[in-house]
Amino acid sequence: MEHSISPHEVVLFVGILAAVVVSGNLLLGIVAAVLLRILSVLLDIRNSLSTLSEREVLEG
Repeated sequence: MEHSISPHEVVLFVGILAAVVVSGNLLLGIVAAVLLRILSVLLDIRNSLSTLSEREVLEG
């Protein structure tokens, strides 16, 4: 499955980059990026489970 970069991800990346530049703290940017990646994975899992549940209901 191919992953395309969404405009939302671009905005998040630019926001993290801006926070790092303004604060001068690279660790802050790294932590923010890791937390956002974890959130993204959790949302993907939730969406997959939701899709699976919908299929089970339709197949009944």
